[in-house]
Amino acid sequence: MADEERDIALDRRGGLKAVGAHVGRLTGPLVRRRGTATARLQAEWSLIAGTEIARHSLPERLVGGPAPPEARGARKTGKPTGGGTLKLRVDGPLALELQHQALQLIERINGYFGYPAVARLQIVQGPLPNPRPAPPPMPRPLDAARQRALREQVAPIGDDALRQALERLGRAILTRR
Repeated sequence: MADEERDIALDRRGGLKAVGAHVGRLTGPLVRRRGTATARLQAEWSLIAGTEIARHSLPERLVGGPAPPEARGARKTGKPTGGGTLKLRVDGPLALELQHQALQLIERINGYFGYPAVARLQIVQGPLPNPRPAPPPMPRPLDAARQRALREQVAPIGDDALRQALERLGRAILTRR
């Protein structure tokens, strides 16, 4: 009986097993070949780079560099190793500015990972693959009757600043509906 057939047979006899018990075996070859660093960078890019840089850039691929400490296992030497090259797609004139900020961005990326994952940036100027989301629709104006009812509800409040703040809040809530 093959190993996989034996594993399945043991699973059936032993009862239900959590899916997570097999994730390492199933994803191991993928992680060894491509790694998860690029996916982590893309998912957390706005936290790592900041909202302004993230709005105009996207990490495409991390090539080379050391494996994360938990993946090194017995090969852990404690010696610092060089990082890889991050291919970063940038739209518009931000590419020139990012060339000047490359060292700071690399430090932020490596600080996020906790090991020297990136040693160099390869900046590629071009459009980002995902279009920016459309701006939210403008709220519709509040009709006179609802405006009057809102003012009557907040009128008993003695503090002017609080009354105005509550009126703004009420207007914002009523215009969303």
